[in-house]
Amino acid sequence: MKLALAGLDHSGDNRHHQAIEIQHGNIIFSSLYKSLPDGSAVIIAGARTKWMAHHVFYPFRQSSDFWYLNRISGTRFVSSARSIPEMWEGARSGVDGVTEWFGADQTFDISELARRLKPILTKSTKAPVYLDLPSDIELPPIPPRRSTVPLIDFFSKNDSQTGNLVDFLSSPFTESFLPHSRSDLDSCLTVLSTTRSVNRYGQSNENSKYRPIRSLQAKLDPIKMIKSDSELKLLRIAGDISAHGFKAAMRLAAESDPEKPGSEHELVQVFEAACHQASPGVGARMGYVPVCAAGQAALTIHYTFNDRALKPNNQLVLFDAGFEYAGTFPVGNHGQFNSAQKDLYELVKNVEKELILQCRQNSGHSLSSLHRTSCQLLKNGLESLGFNLNHPDSLNRLYPHYIGHPVGTDLHDTPSWNRSHRLQAGSVITIEPGIYVPDEDHYPKHFRGIGIRVEDMVHIREDDQVILSCNTPKEVLDVQACASGLLDT
Repeated sequence: MKLALAGLDHSGDNRHHQAIEIQHGNIIFSSLYKSLPDGSAVIIAGARTKWMAHHVFYPFRQSSDFWYLNRISGTRFVSSARSIPEMWEGARSGVDGVTEWFGADQTFDISELARRLKPILTKSTKAPVYLDLPSDIELPPIPPRRSTVPLIDFFSKNDSQTGNLVDFLSSPFTESFLPHSRSDLDSCLTVLSTTRSVNRYGQSNENSKYRPIRSLQAKLDPIKMIKSDSELKLLRIAGDISAHGFKAAMRLAAESDPEKPGSEHELVQVFEAACHQASPGVGARMGYVPVCAAGQAALTIHYTFNDRALKPNNQLVLFDAGFEYAGTFPVGNHGQFNSAQKDLYELVKNVEKELILQCRQNSGHSLSSLHRTSCQLLKNGLESLGFNLNHPDSLNRLYPHYIGHPVGTDLHDTPSWNRSHRLQAGSVITIEPGIYVPDEDHYPKHFRGIGIRVEDMVHIREDDQVILSCNTPKEVLDVQACASGLLDT
């Protein structure tokens, strides 16, 4: 057997699986199978409930990698369906339900994990165990830099053979599991896996009785970069749902007047409500904390206070929200841009359109080269509008972020992917140029305090591309028509 796959789901709640189609799962399994050495094992832990305070929990969100691999055949360990938890939290899939609904080869209660995982971790083979823990799980302190203590012993309390790793994975909830960033998790895994396979002189430890522990991310991210037809369909639906929200927010902003200016918070509320109404049978969920930045608040890239009053007739709102899309539109004045706003918006939009045309595999572009192109195009356009950009850092001040990133089950998907790699057919990225003009004397007066970002979600193909977020108005005339109620929802 080349691959043993075990998934650990603590939620037990079938409402949060939302599995991709079986055909998609088969494609993933085939790709993952081919990428791993013979005899490998893969252990993936599902997300845990996150707590705001005692007995107060956040809305549950499944681990993206666990969700992505949910249709792969393999062994599952889940919480049993029990009457008391179901009374409080709702129906659980349970052991029988997971086998029936999600195509598992076999399913066990999570209390069985320790007994069944021990033979895998101590098996007489050098094939790695690929371990993927959710980002909210805190690993133990990193061992001394020159330590040769293996990962399994490092987790151990009493049993030096398998250690406490199985308890760590199978515990339903432990208060010591505090939030940790993905980068911290990856760093821990890297250090721990290194201490397993080398001695203090950097030489391979061939006599180790333990199997190497590796992070799954480097193997899984290249597979996740290429989207199946099922994933593309879901991403397009997400873009369409978001389009309803943006159109509703544009119309509300256009109605703003000095008597009833409205607020950023109201725009967020109407956006979310419209997304729920447009959702085709699944609850539209905000993909991240929205950025609804009116006026100079748009100069803060990740502005999330969303609590300012709007100022009608001479203000833009930068609205970055939904599943994956960002946009900018006017407040009041029936949704019309003034001349300076229009000039800057059209510059950013035209740069975005030019870059999207290059989003195809045969262009030879990478995300890095697209970013360099965006910098040059924005620089040329700004200079034509009267900006002095002679200082080497001038453009960085006005355009401080990258041109885009991969999109998939996560907003910023496949973090190990190299930006310098050529664009691949089947992948999905964002293209999101922006300009943010500080209120400072050395910038043209009529542009000061304006922040604009225009974003689309783009499916890369061999010799062309598909814009998955095309139903949201982005051309100046379309934005103004939508805000004036001249475009259908």
